[in-house]
Amino acid sequence: MEKIQVKLCAGTMCYIMGDAQLTKVSEKLTDKAKYMSYMTWIKRQTKKTPFVAINGELIENVNKEILLQIIKDKIRNAVR
Repeated sequence: MEKIQVKLCAGTMCYIMGDAQLTKVSEKLTDKAKYMSYMTWIKRQTKKTPFVAINGELIENVNKEILLQIIKDKIRNAVR
């Protein structure tokens, strides 16, 4: 199974709108989830910040809880 690629917004507006909290999601992941995913940064223009791209899919208006649930769901679906 390929790792789940999570790209966090690296722009100033994303940071101001809550992206700093998204970086803390990795603290909430289990060891298995940390092994099955990785986080990098992305710069992209969008009006709905903060946003992430997961395996290339852009998801806007994300908060820490939403991101954590998306990662868990992706891992659960990949293991099936």
